[in-house]
Amino acid sequence: MAVRQCGEVALPVPGMRQRMAAGKAEIIRKTVAAELPAMQCLQLARAEQRRGATLIDGQTVAEKAQKLWQDYLRQRMQP
Repeated sequence: MAVRQCGEVALPVPGMRQRMAAGKAEIIRKTVAAELPAMQCLQLARAEQRRGATLIDGQTVAEKAQKLWQDYLRQRMQP
């Protein structure tokens, strides 16, 4: 779930366990073969990120928070 604010989507930040795991991850080094022809960068493009998210639209943060509570969270809090 993501909340759109000022045109940007706020995504979750990695937790401490994820950061620690990333710090211990193996670094794979790749070498460039000398026989390959030189490559030239023609254009840079940002990779498109596809994530399952429900965007909550509203005029203010308070309105978005109210919709989040009413439409998603309140149902899950019921025993």
